[in-house]
Amino acid sequence: MLIDNGLSQYKWTIAEVVTFIAPISLMLYSHFHKSDYAICFTISGIVLLAHIILLIINPSYLYFNDEGKKIVIRTVSAYPLFRKYREYPFPKSSLASFAIKKSLFGFKKTLCLKINAIDTNTKQPRTIDIDDISLSIIKKENIEGLQKALDRAMNR
Repeated sequence: MLIDNGLSQYKWTIAEVVTFIAPISLMLYSHFHKSDYAICFTISGIVLLAHIILLIINPSYLYFNDEGKKIVIRTVSAYPLFRKYREYPFPKSSLASFAIKKSLFGFKKTLCLKINAIDTNTKQPRTIDIDDISLSIIKKENIEGLQKALDRAMNR
């Protein structure tokens, strides 16, 4: 199964840029044109609150591919400044467990994985926890497909 939400991620990136630039522009406009501060700052506060909610939900790009012997998961944060690029390639046989956690009334969804690996320094087996893969803007049918693909990988 292949999941790639690149196009919808761009829409969220544009939304984050607009909710960051619009209130700042409105506040500067009200300052230099001596207009009503209360209305401008109230509108700016509401839009900045929307921006903070977007930061908490963390809509991010997700690439998931389980074809072959490995599972490859790539994520890129939607926030245009200080982007985080992460890639998690691992063999299907090393997947120990997974869970999809929901918070903020179901708006924030994260994929949590436990992967069995061997520590390169001590050569001892250990479990790696990956719990920051955002599924907030993934469609419901893609999340169900992701669950089925991860179930198949665990049952092998």
